[in-house]
Amino acid sequence: MPAPLRAITPLPYDPTTHLLTEWAARSRSGHGLAKLRYPEQTPFQALRGSSVRTPLINDETAQAVDAAVARLCDLDREGGEVLVAYFIERKPLTRIARQCGMNRWQAQGRLDAAVAWISGRLDREEY
Repeated sequence: MPAPLRAITPLPYDPTTHLLTEWAARSRSGHGLAKLRYPEQTPFQALRGSSVRTPLINDETAQAVDAAVARLCDLDREGGEVLVAYFIERKPLTRIARQCGMNRWQAQGRLDAAVAWISGRLDREEY
């Protein structure tokens, strides 16, 4: 008799991860960022034209997230490196860990800590 299938539970909604994802989409789509100066578009993205989805984040929020990520990169170079590689460059954690000279669980811990720091930084400005 086969084992029963387990139901897939959806991941909980995390507003900070959502903001970072939208911020990264905005930076990749050519909407210039003041602090970190990421390249606007790759040649392939320029060829895709209007099929690139529009980020769902306004200018003020994008600037706040950008400033928080820039500050994180200043304070914790390795944490900022992991965060930028994961969200902006869309690299898998195993590759990020290999490039940074750590194991996957250390990279996951760095990413979680960086997201938590960004969350605390953005929430502080909200209150």
